[in-house]
Amino acid sequence: HFAAGRFFGGRADPVRAIRHLKRTVELEPDFLPAYPLLGGLLVSAGREAEAAERMITYEKRLNRLLRHLRQGERPAPERAGIIELLSYIDDERATRAVISRLEDADPAVRMAAGGALVDLAGPAAVTALAKAAVREEVPVVRQMLAAALRQARARLAEQP
Repeated sequence: HFAAGRFFGGRADPVRAIRHLKRTVELEPDFLPAYPLLGGLLVSAGREAEAAERMITYEKRLNRLLRHLRQGERPAPERAGIIELLSYIDDERATRAVISRLEDADPAVRMAAGGALVDLAGPAAVTALAKAAVREEVPVVRQMLAAALRQARARLAEQP
């Protein structure tokens, strides 16, 4: 539904886009990338109050996921899943949270954070990857972080 919502949103068919994006958040309430897109389409359609409600929900869900990462009490696979989800949104708080997981006790979570930072490829992500790759003690994680650093640098260089 998310892909359909993006498709119809890009084709100037806001009614269908809104319908698909609403279905996305009904089926997957923590799929954060849908909320800002849905909110923007609702505002464009003159439905500001509904857009505001969706963005409040987005903020609550984002803050809950960020709290789960900060607390670090969730199992490693769940933390890695949260990191992946955060990699799809353009939100500085998400980027900072992902960067913080480069110091997670679990190597798989550190690898997930490295991969996510390729998608978030801003200056802070590149700097954090460089530092993490140097200090990483697990060889396979160090190699993955070095590869992620190369990819993030390339993406950053491509940005206008």
